[in-house]
Amino acid sequence: TWGFNNIMVSKSPEGEGKEVSMIDFDPLKDYPKDFFVKTLQEIAGEKLLMFDKDLQPFFRIMIRGLEKGVIKDQVFLEPESVIDVKTPVVVFMLKANVTLIKAIIKLIQAHQEDTKFVVFFCPRYTVICKEILEVGNVLNNVEIFELPYELLPIEKDVLTLDEPSGFRNMMLGYSMQTLTLVKHSLQRIEAIYGKIPLKFAKGVWSCMMYDAIGGKEKDVASEGEAQYSEIDALIMMDRTVDLYTPLLTQSTYEGMIDEFYGIRSGIIEVDGKILDPELKGPGGVKTLYLMSQEDIMFADSKDLHFNLMKDHFPKKFQEMKGLVEKKETAKTLKEMAEYMSKLRNLKIPQLQSFFNQNFNLAAYLDSLTIKHSFKQLISMEPKIINSEIPPKEATDFFEIEIAKCEEKTRLLRLLCLYSVTNNGIPKDHFATLTKEYIDAFGVSELLRIMNLERVGILKQKQSGGIEWAKICETFKLVNETVNIAVPNDIAYAYNGYAPLSVRLIETLLKRGWGNPDLDKLPGPKRVPVGEEAKIRKLFEPTKTDRKKTVLVYYIGGVTYAEASCLRYLSTITGIQFIIATTPVSYTHLTLPTNREVQNSV
Repeated sequence: TWGFNNIMVSKSPEGEGKEVSMIDFDPLKDYPKDFFVKTLQEIAGEKLLMFDKDLQPFFRIMIRGLEKGVIKDQVFLEPESVIDVKTPVVVFMLKANVTLIKAIIKLIQAHQEDTKFVVFFCPRYTVICKEILEVGNVLNNVEIFELPYELLPIEKDVLTLDEPSGFRNMMLGYSMQTLTLVKHSLQRIEAIYGKIPLKFAKGVWSCMMYDAIGGKEKDVASEGEAQYSEIDALIMMDRTVDLYTPLLTQSTYEGMIDEFYGIRSGIIEVDGKILDPELKGPGGVKTLYLMSQEDIMFADSKDLHFNLMKDHFPKKFQEMKGLVEKKETAKTLKEMAEYMSKLRNLKIPQLQSFFNQNFNLAAYLDSLTIKHSFKQLISMEPKIINSEIPPKEATDFFEIEIAKCEEKTRLLRLLCLYSVTNNGIPKDHFATLTKEYIDAFGVSELLRIMNLERVGILKQKQSGGIEWAKICETFKLVNETVNIAVPNDIAYAYNGYAPLSVRLIETLLKRGWGNPDLDKLPGPKRVPVGEEAKIRKLFEPTKTDRKKTVLVYYIGGVTYAEASCLRYLSTITGIQFIIATTPVSYTHLTLPTNREVQNSV
């Protein structure tokens, strides 16, 4: 049985192929890539390249353009890496990570007499990195470079800083370095694509960025000073404006993959036997690149509701197979040119491989969604969203689920959802639930609970605060009649719940930037002043082929389902939305354990 909920599907969706022509983001990649290529080519000798797994998407971009033979071999840099060095040069590429820095210290100490070592820290080389290398007595034996990248394009419409710890660091006050990266990334975008004429900010961090990049100045130049910009407007939003959405279960195909595997910049690791059930012997771990440019079947399916996958994949395979076989198929729509060109270059075996990979992965995910433990937890989500569960009943439910010691992270997310929608949990119930959670899952969870309480995501009941029921009503967040097969609302991506962050953007488009409803949400705001006519003109249909483009910057993270909602919004408004974010993930809200805190430098 496919599908993890009881929503009925009326008919298969039509009119897929949502890939549209976007701004060319190659210039964002060119500087770090050119620097990396030039530096390696200037260092004489064959090289072994060892790189951090977390940098796989970045690494794949960096090695493009390298002349053949510059890199003899490339391997992952693991905490316990042991290598037999057969090249005169070893190059390390890694993030500022304590465990990996200690790993390269061991490797350098073992081979420092006859090998040259080069280290690229991405995106920055910190003081703590230097201190660790000094303590290991290897600082003078390595050549160190900083390889800064600001926004990494992982899709045609998604750019990421790939800073999964940024939300935690900013919320807990550990570091505001992520905001520095956000500011630099915005400055780089305006330097390349032109000064963005209209800017809007909601939330403390976003308002800081608004002021930092000149938002206090007149947002739109006068007619005589008009400057061309490829981006028509910028909407910046703190994750703290909408803490609710990342705590809910994503319902899109891509979102469901993220729920169970945690997609990291378009990459997951999965057992080979899941992708090929007929494989004999151990399947091993396979790296799967979930990017539209890598997998055309995934590109056509990622934004659809997961319940549709059983019928969608076979139908889509037959459609694509027919197009591959029919060589004379003509190009029609301009926006489909690249998509169709890529399709014609596919071979049937390659298309079959894409189909098998996605179909088998979806089938495996379905087997997980029909488990009783999963269904129990997600069945509680609409009750919490609709404020239909009294405190005693909620406590009893959580006590039973905690006692099962299953679905640790999902259970914690649900507990946090209950907390943020009710301005906290009654004091006696809070003490009971947090104690039982730590007893069930180990004392290592104590710091996570303390951090969540400290930032107000999991807290004791307080008077005042945000009235969740009024927010739901004001922004029409619940739509129980949404059609998931042929969506008529963004609520399809969360089983009847419309993500507040995307509904906020809808509100801006429909009711204007000065809408007083925005003040009901947490945090200050900044809006363009005195430019109402130009703001209205921004969202009017154009007579040219060029679509209006809006950059939406999520400071603190965005989910894959929210990205799907913005793509849906693009299809009904005609506005091209480009998403920039610190990370793309839901896990940034469940703050880390002690080990995770210590490892990030």
